[in-house]
Amino acid sequence: MRPAYAALDTALTSHAAPLTPHSAPRSRAGTTPCGRSLRISKGWSNPNEPDHVFQKLRPEYVPGDIGFDPLGLKPEDPEEFRQMQTKELQNGRLAMLAAFGFMIQEGATGQTWGTALGRPDF
Repeated sequence: MRPAYAALDTALTSHAAPLTPHSAPRSRAGTTPCGRSLRISKGWSNPNEPDHVFQKLRPEYVPGDIGFDPLGLKPEDPEEFRQMQTKELQNGRLAMLAAFGFMIQEGATGQTWGTALGRPDF
């Protein structure tokens, strides 16, 4: 795990005080120490193996695929799976741009987007 990702993961999973007085605790499913150890055991090579290289991924590991698919939505065809991964990444990037737009709007006007919609408590 890269240092920046490790720091972000630690910040998101720590049980420190909320960042603001109005912040409420949120569920962080999948980011518990057990969740992290599952990702590590599925993706990264064992450091006790001979010729281990630091942060080497297992050859059979596909990034993002840790075997969790309770509804059976994962395509069996590898090409279709790659297309689904690409769509998910693009949707995630679009969502990050939208969230950034909300922050810019709030910074520029001093009002939340709920106020712009006529619901200041939203």
